[in-house]
Amino acid sequence: MDTGGRGARRGGCLPRAPPPPQWGYSHARGDKPPTVHAWDCGMSGPKKPLTRDQALRALTSDQIPPCVYCTPDRHLGVLE
Repeated sequence: MDTGGRGARRGGCLPRAPPPPQWGYSHARGDKPPTVHAWDCGMSGPKKPLTRDQALRALTSDQIPPCVYCTPDRHLGVLE
């Protein structure tokens, strides 16, 4: 039975996955305080995803320190 490739097109385009988060929050572990990270930072361990606005609020209003390795405060334009 020849479908002519129509079966693959019948459902239309597949939905795109949402873009990965750019920022994250790592919870306090042991003697390490909670910190804000760039999502791809390898120094953080497990992270909770944050939007840009949430990361800015965490760094400013909530006074959660930025990671000293990936410096999300610098990339987000937060001045101390």
